[in-house]
Amino acid sequence: MTSSPSPDDALTSSLSAKTVNSFESEESAMQSTWSAALPSQESSDPGGFQFHLRKDVDGQERSLDPDARLDPLVHDDDEHQSTAREATGDALRRSSFELLDDHPSPLNEDTTAGVSLWSETSAEVHPRSYVQTERLQRMSMDKKQRRSISLDRFDAISGAVSPTQHHTDIRQNAVDIISRELNPEESERRTRQEADLFQKLSLPKVDAVSGRRLPTAPIMPWGGPEAAAVVQSLRVNHDHLTRNRKPVGAVGFAVVNDELRIPTNDFFVPGRKFDVRLEHSSFPASRDDRRVNFKTMSIKLSDQDVDSPLDLVLRTGQISPYCAADGMDAYQTALRTGKAKIIKDALLSKPVCMEATLDGVRYQPESYYDQHYYSPVVYNFRSADGARKYLARFRVIPKDEVPETGRLQPDQMDNVADFLSHDFVPSTEKTNNYLREEYRQRLEQPSTRPSVVNSQGLRYDLQIQMSPSSDDKWYNPCLLWNEPYHPWLSLATLTAVDPLPGPSLQSTQFSVGRLPAPTLGLPGPVSSVQDFNSVAEALAQATAAKQKAEPVPRKANDAAAAESGYGAKQAEYYLYCITGDRLNAGTMSNVFVCIVGTKGRTAFQKLQPRYKTDFERSGKATFIVVDKPVGELRYMKVLKEKQATPSDWYLEYIVLSTPYNNKSYTLPCYRWLTDRICTLTVRDGPGVLYLAESSEDVQAQRSIETSTRSEQLQWRIIHGENPFSMLPGYLRGADHLSAVPSDLQSDSMTALELQWREHRAGKFSLFKTILKFFTSRKATISVEFEKTLADTIADKYENSKVMVHIIRHWREDAEFGRQLINGISPLRIRRLETMPSDLKVTNDMVKDSLGQDRTLEEEIRGGRIFMISFPELLEPSIICLAEADSNRGSSRKQKGKQLPPRFVCAPKVLLYSTRGDKPVIVPIAIQLSEAQTPNGGEPIVYTKHDDRGTYSDWMVAKMWVRAAATNALLLGPNLSFHLMMEPVSIALLRNLPAVHPVHKLLVQHLKDIVAINTVYRQHVLPNDGALPEVLALTKGLHLQYIAKVINSVDLGQFDAEMIFRKLNLLTGDDILPGFWLRDDSLRHWAAIKEFVREFLRVYYKSDSAVVSDKEFAGFIADLRENGCLTSLTLPQSMEQLVQFVTAIVYICTSHHALVSRGLLDTFAYCPNSPSCMMKPPPTSRHPTGYTEQQMKEMLPNPDHVERFIAFVMLLFGGYKPAEVALGSYQERYFTEESCLVAIEKFRGRLRQISEDIRLRNANVECPFEYLLPENVHQYFTV
Repeated sequence: MTSSPSPDDALTSSLSAKTVNSFESEESAMQSTWSAALPSQESSDPGGFQFHLRKDVDGQERSLDPDARLDPLVHDDDEHQSTAREATGDALRRSSFELLDDHPSPLNEDTTAGVSLWSETSAEVHPRSYVQTERLQRMSMDKKQRRSISLDRFDAISGAVSPTQHHTDIRQNAVDIISRELNPEESERRTRQEADLFQKLSLPKVDAVSGRRLPTAPIMPWGGPEAAAVVQSLRVNHDHLTRNRKPVGAVGFAVVNDELRIPTNDFFVPGRKFDVRLEHSSFPASRDDRRVNFKTMSIKLSDQDVDSPLDLVLRTGQISPYCAADGMDAYQTALRTGKAKIIKDALLSKPVCMEATLDGVRYQPESYYDQHYYSPVVYNFRSADGARKYLARFRVIPKDEVPETGRLQPDQMDNVADFLSHDFVPSTEKTNNYLREEYRQRLEQPSTRPSVVNSQGLRYDLQIQMSPSSDDKWYNPCLLWNEPYHPWLSLATLTAVDPLPGPSLQSTQFSVGRLPAPTLGLPGPVSSVQDFNSVAEALAQATAAKQKAEPVPRKANDAAAAESGYGAKQAEYYLYCITGDRLNAGTMSNVFVCIVGTKGRTAFQKLQPRYKTDFERSGKATFIVVDKPVGELRYMKVLKEKQATPSDWYLEYIVLSTPYNNKSYTLPCYRWLTDRICTLTVRDGPGVLYLAESSEDVQAQRSIETSTRSEQLQWRIIHGENPFSMLPGYLRGADHLSAVPSDLQSDSMTALELQWREHRAGKFSLFKTILKFFTSRKATISVEFEKTLADTIADKYENSKVMVHIIRHWREDAEFGRQLINGISPLRIRRLETMPSDLKVTNDMVKDSLGQDRTLEEEIRGGRIFMISFPELLEPSIICLAEADSNRGSSRKQKGKQLPPRFVCAPKVLLYSTRGDKPVIVPIAIQLSEAQTPNGGEPIVYTKHDDRGTYSDWMVAKMWVRAAATNALLLGPNLSFHLMMEPVSIALLRNLPAVHPVHKLLVQHLKDIVAINTVYRQHVLPNDGALPEVLALTKGLHLQYIAKVINSVDLGQFDAEMIFRKLNLLTGDDILPGFWLRDDSLRHWAAIKEFVREFLRVYYKSDSAVVSDKEFAGFIADLRENGCLTSLTLPQSMEQLVQFVTAIVYICTSHHALVSRGLLDTFAYCPNSPSCMMKPPPTSRHPTGYTEQQMKEMLPNPDHVERFIAFVMLLFGGYKPAEVALGSYQERYFTEESCLVAIEKFRGRLRQISEDIRLRNANVECPFEYLLPENVHQYFTV
């Protein structure tokens, strides 16, 4: 492949005029770009650039403000401003030819002495030194010499260069070599040709269609046959030049710096951690480390062979030997021949080739580690808002900034072509693999270099150089950027921990095109092979074509393994893998494992199945892996290989046995390996806090795990238009069950979603048998009908004892009181100490209920008066809801028609604990909401005096109370706590790694909650969902009510015992007998709290351990900021932590069973607990009672009842014992003896509770079994 032709004469002759316009427009554009992109010096925006101070030649510190420093020739200080402008101000507006021709006068000897200033003062310290000295040098030469030097590099007149002292010497040496090798005329012609080409490719031209600035007059259009030939030639050259590649590698982790001075973006997030693979090699590749070549470093921010969010391919040398794809092809073609003459001709063809080669090649450096590596391409960089675009370059240097070794000496530079030829014979003082051996020794014995390492590994500094300009010339990889104005900024620390095994070295593939969109991208589009950005595109295409043609090698050959020092000593590992019993849990993909220990790691070894069922659902299989011994286990990585057809795998756990040290490890997983997340890190069972980890590498793995999950589980951005904006946070995109990750849902969730979908369509086939009992149009509200109905249900359903009891006795005051204290009603009953002023009850109203000679005041002092109220229903927007929605269609037969209004009120109920041998609690007065009284008069208070007639005022008043309780229960402790636990589950996975003890405990109680709530948000909670169709609260009022309940609960202060104490219900068992809801709840709370305390004490030894747990602090902060649980505070002591964890376990288990298990018992018979009332609350008494027809009109119609019962049955937990009961802990998250002992004690307490409840219920007509431990699920389930 030959080099591209020189520019045409017409274009060359017009360069001067075009350069003037180009520079002026560029100056203005860059200044406006910097002004828009960067904050002022007073700004504290962490996302913007932070300015730097440098010392000027006069010793004063000056800020490098980009707005004022775009042009290194112009300065804002008064002392130097006039001198700088006089010397070089015209250079921005005139071409180099005009500038030099106008100043031909030579300098005297005194002035010429100033030429040495360039070699003594670096432009990095003061760029004006370079500019002034350059002008002095030019003026001391004749016109032809000055013209040649000015054309030496286009970047000298673009203002983009600020070379270091070393690179200045390199540049001068390159010029000297070319001058010696060629006659002056040829040297000048080639130098001029290069400068003209750089200018030509930098002149802007805007494409009319895309608006992209394109080079003028592309000679070989991209996509044409010439460009295809260049890419094909590059691939052939690349294959040949890397054929003998002998890399050495390492694996470790990368940590993005906490303090970044780059624009805020989506990828380089402060504190973010990645797995990382590093590879060092040479180019052209050679089996002999002693040869002269470029040294390379490739970085992959993952521990996989191919996939990663970012690959960087870097090499020694600050600039590239070629500016475009055609030049790269010509350069590599010359290197491929290996002939000194051809290589020499290529180096002499363009000065930049010689300059970059002298700068980049190394001759027997001391180590791969001490080199400085630069990216050979320029990248596009976008900020997080997507509105600002920058250009970026990368470099990697040793963290301790040791000097580079192996640079060519001046006396060696003349022979650089000979050094690069195949005929060159290096000295034999060192072995041919000395660099690889030295690097492996550094990794394996880090203590020998304390300045390089901290506790473990070799450390590198990944740096970034940025420019706000997007002009074409800035994509030129041959240009140096002015470091004072484009400084190298520290971006991340790379830590190499263990040598990369030989098989992994051969299988790891790097590509410049593997970038994290939209933060980083290749420059494009490309219009021709002479575009500056064609280098990156050509490299990406050539690499992709090669990797597509060559499959990833999974096993190194013996020679390669031996050469890399891998496999010298072998050990056997026995792995017992359990595939979960889940739908589609098995996989046909290949599975690999990498075992990491204190003495290194194995390669990713394939698990060879002996039978087809080894990786199928519920499969159990043993595998033997032979590899090097790695010492004590740190962790294991499991990789599922991608296939054309997705084949996910649900791994429960792995048992690893290591005979060489006679140990066995249980590594729980219980996660899906998918094509998106195909690698998982699993740890041994014991829980570990962050500060208790044995190494920094293991700490990094914790952060990598949570970072990966944070990317997968992103919070939904809540805004005002979202109907759920007032509710706790949930997953972004989780508007449908299909968007919920597989790890957060079980097999039953798909069936649940289908049932709710059918429910909204009016299909109740699953509940047809039971619905017919309650929705018959022949039903009457009569004692005879209720007796027949109760007998029929008792014969049909074995576990319907409570439901039958309610149907038979719901009219009785004692049953009404029983349901308020032992049903599933929310805890609203409280013992009165004084009579509330808004409850208009007098002694005369209740004297018959209290007995002779007793007053309310006396009974209140005796602790026998209680009250239940519903203050949430007193909100102005909720009182007496009477709006109909003609479009919602709450019934199949009424869809699209005007619906009758539905009503609810906020009653107050006065209760009395009777005296006698068998005291019971009964209602003695009911006051409906004050808003329902006529003409603002005194509220109507109903008492036993109003119990006249078959359908009395007293019965109707109790119905209104039950309707309020129904709405309050379903919206309050049921759905509210459902929604409250969802952000807890999300924040737990985002912030606590699987090995964290709190994660191990809570993850087993938070199963399915995200998936269940996703179904609810889709089918239950919307304004046209299933919930507003059946309750009285509609049109968003139900969401307001839920939000109010959630905001009133502080998880950090939630305490079941404290709740009963505030209600004044902890004492007086003789006054309030049979309060089994309270008794069983407190026993559950005490048992759970004691277990949580024993469990957490294993890991938290003191209060300071709680405070110093930064992972748990991040969990609380995430819950507060993104989960919208703003009342949470970080626990400051062991007891506060126990309280918080106990609250979550209790809400997910005992509390959920309490408010869900009795739903069907309570709501099955509509008169007992109507979901709403169809007539407004009464405003006057009916002394003779109501007629049956009036009662039917007051209650929901059969269609409404049918839909409501079907709704309840979908929420119903079921009568059967829980499949996974509280205390089961079947999954192998715990392996420590102390934890297993705590679990067994917990189970013992639960067994005792169960025995006591069964003994108590044996002699009770209506047993309270909702909190039988065997009926309590370990997690939310429906």
